Amino acid sequence: MQVKTGSDRVVFLFPALGIAVKFPIIHFVVAWELLFGGLKKYGWKLIGGVLNLLFRGLADNWMEFWFYVRTRNPFLQPTYFSLFGIFTVQRYGKPCPFRDIDLKHQLEELTDGRAREDGHHFFDSQNFTFSQGALRMIDYGNKRARGVIADYGVRISKRFNPTYEWNRKQSQKLETPT
Repeated sequence: MQVKTGSDRVVFLFPALGIAVKFPIIHFVVAWELLFGGLKKYGWKLIGGVLNLLFRGLADNWMEFWFYVRTRNPFLQPTYFSLFGIFTVQRYGKPCPFRDIDLKHQLEELTDGRAREDGHHFFDSQNFTFSQGALRMIDYGNKRARGVIADYGVRISKRFNPTYEWNRKQSQKLETPT
């Protein structure tokens, strides 16, 4: 078993079982400090930020499950089950072998630049797995990520080139006379 911690979720990886189990991180202390430290300054507008700190990981788990169930998009790592976001069970995926710079530029090209809308999720190779010749996204609970996936996920899954090297592509552009 391995454990990975993100900003809003902790993931327990069970490669032998072929699953990853995701639990939300609920930021009680930060939410408490924000609420009572900032309530006088910002008023009740602050409540949305506090609720976000408390429930963002839970919501990401739940939305990840429903987005996969609803779309069955081939670009997504399958999410098998979620207990209302309290925990989510997803297919385990080996870490992605690609360099962040290569992944970033190829995904920008394949999404007509829309991957920039959620660079946090699209430009970090830790959010992907690559197996059986397919790139799959493992972290897609975020609304912006889901929007890009809905529009470009099938395209990415069909056109992704595992031998893509951004540096080589840049060199070829410089060598080509205009």
